[in-house]
Amino acid sequence: MQKGRTSNTPSTTKAHVIHRVVADDDDGCRLDRWLQRHFATLPRDMAGKLYRTGQIRVDGKRARGDTRLGAGQTLRLPPQLSVLPAETPKPPPADSQTLVQKLSGLILFQNHDLIAINKPAGLAVQGGMGIDDHLDGWLQAWAHHKKQPLKLVHRLDRDTSGLLLLAKGARAANTLAAMFRDKNMHKVYWAVVHGKPPHPQGVISAPLIKRGETMAVAKPGTAGAQAATTRYVVLHTTGDYSWLELQPETGRTHQLRVHCLHMGCPIVGDPLYGRKKFPLTDAQKKAGLHLHAVHMVFSLDGKKTISLSAPLPPLRRKAWQNAGFQPK
Repeated sequence: MQKGRTSNTPSTTKAHVIHRVVADDDDGCRLDRWLQRHFATLPRDMAGKLYRTGQIRVDGKRARGDTRLGAGQTLRLPPQLSVLPAETPKPPPADSQTLVQKLSGLILFQNHDLIAINKPAGLAVQGGMGIDDHLDGWLQAWAHHKKQPLKLVHRLDRDTSGLLLLAKGARAANTLAAMFRDKNMHKVYWAVVHGKPPHPQGVISAPLIKRGETMAVAKPGTAGAQAATTRYVVLHTTGDYSWLELQPETGRTHQLRVHCLHMGCPIVGDPLYGRKKFPLTDAQKKAGLHLHAVHMVFSLDGKKTISLSAPLPPLRRKAWQNAGFQPK
């Protein structure tokens, strides 16, 4: 059964077992994500029950939601999936043509697998309470006008600017997601921080744990804490500020921001982890969080290396200059 394009009404088709062969485009995809993609109206609790009771099989064997699928494998899906209601497509945003133009203006690089954009600060990747303008909406508009769905494979905080990769198709999305997961993606950020780190370069290894809406450094062995490691290099210092190169070896939420705070050098303009004892100038307040994803290096095929760079947006460049730095 394919994704529907009609209203969300129950199907009158007689229930039957479904057999599917995993397509090349779905190679490497997790089973739970494959189901979300091909059976979008499948309730999550129903999917969980189907896993537990062994009603979903891959090449005849019981499978879990985190099972990785390979092209050519055969899926056996229970009759319940054949009578699911069809998915109702979301209408494109009213200003979709404008959003497509905005997204086009951010493109730094593209090939047949991906598009790399220079995400502006202030643009949320996903929508939420009180967030009407977000990249997900831009991608929806792009898919409608360009007939080319783009998939997010990683995130940047709303206030972080810089390199963001968008996959063209499921296969590229699976490959890129695996590279982020397996740490085969070299990422470099620039940050302006208050003060001066204790050493010209070093490694911050401090586990992180969620505390309400923010993250915090946890003591080793704390239940629920996740290991987190960041390398840093001091590129330049002035009287009150340091310009850092940050290389995250893990990808935890707010990792760079919390690790800089842990080092005693919070990122300038950070509304969550900045210290009140460091007053901001009007220009710094306007520039917001002084954090920018500047470089990425990776290889999709193990042969050709792709090296990408995102220039500082004008407002961020001015913020760096106001702190006494001259980024190229």
